Amino acid sequence: MEFTKRIFNEAVDLDLSSENTDEIYCVISEHLGIDDIIGIFQVSKNSMLYDALMKWYEYKGIDPVDYEDNDAIYFTHGCNYAIYDDLVGGNGSSEAQKEFLDFLNK
Repeated sequence: MEFTKRIFNEAVDLDLSSENTDEIYCVISEHLGIDDIIGIFQVSKNSMLYDALMKWYEYKGIDPVDYEDNDAIYFTHGCNYAIYDDLVGGNGSSEAQKEFLDFLNK
């Protein structure tokens, strides 16, 4: 199986204007000590993306996860750049995304 950018579709960009996300927003905000989170990605622990990210983090020796609970991992993100770079520890240039996909397809 060849992995493409579609694997990132398994990351849910939470709607922070919804009452359903108030609790996780508050938990992550308190955990990080910040009040102005722009966005939060949620990756289910039952997804291929989660499995791929765990292998990637071990390979790279990084841990960009902002919060974790029993069901998912969470990442805060900014805007106006290569948004999925937050998931793979990038800097907004998309290079980390490319390296991640190359790693998965070895």
